[in-house]
Amino acid sequence: MNCRCLLGPNHKAGAFAVLSLSDASHHVPALATCMRRHLSQPTASGLAATIMGKRLSADLRKVGGPPQGEPWIWLTAELVTSCAWRGQSIHCRRLIDFLVREHMAHAGTENGNLAAPYDQLNASGIGRRFIPEAIGEAEALGLIVVHRGGKRNLVEDYTSRYRLTWLPAKSNDKFTHYYVAPTNEWKRTTVDDIRAIRAKRSADRARKRVLGTPRVNPLGAPRVNSFGTPRVNGALGKPPPRSVHHG
Repeated sequence: MNCRCLLGPNHKAGAFAVLSLSDASHHVPALATCMRRHLSQPTASGLAATIMGKRLSADLRKVGGPPQGEPWIWLTAELVTSCAWRGQSIHCRRLIDFLVREHMAHAGTENGNLAAPYDQLNASGIGRRFIPEAIGEAEALGLIVVHRGGKRNLVEDYTSRYRLTWLPAKSNDKFTHYYVAPTNEWKRTTVDDIRAIRAKRSADRARKRVLGTPRVNPLGAPRVNSFGTPRVNGALGKPPPRSVHHG
């Protein structure tokens, strides 16, 4: 079978027609010869023939792999099928996605020194009241390690830094510069750990509903009720009912 028959009547130089799987299975040797012949001939634009934007090659490594110029990370089969990965809540997953984007934005060189400000996490779809819960969950699952910041000596404000445990990390030493291998704390997470994390989350949310939390308006001042006391969520925060006297 000649090259023209394989490529079809609408064939143009440097372009291949799409064959069905049944047709291709009968003509694989001839089709490979046809492809090599046409790949060796430059097209009118000076480029070798391509299919679906990829160069044709018998070597997977030449057409596979991450896109050139695009940041990427690896996710192993062991990780994505683990209890830790599959047990994430939606807020935890959004936190992990945010840290992954930060990791790629720094070309993979700042893991262990990643920052996640609350405003940016909120913009990524995590409600502010769920951010501490998401951080604690990701840490309990072993997916991240957190170096918490805060006020030091009432002068400097240290930002919390995060590390993704399945990726190499940068040292936090101020005087030396080196990288360490992944620590993979997530491998120790079991089904019982997932159940304990979910039970604790439910208990914490129930406690907050009972005790109540002050409602804050966009300007930062607490909302007050008609009695002049701050409004809170929960039964304990409700003001006592007014007494009614009938004369």
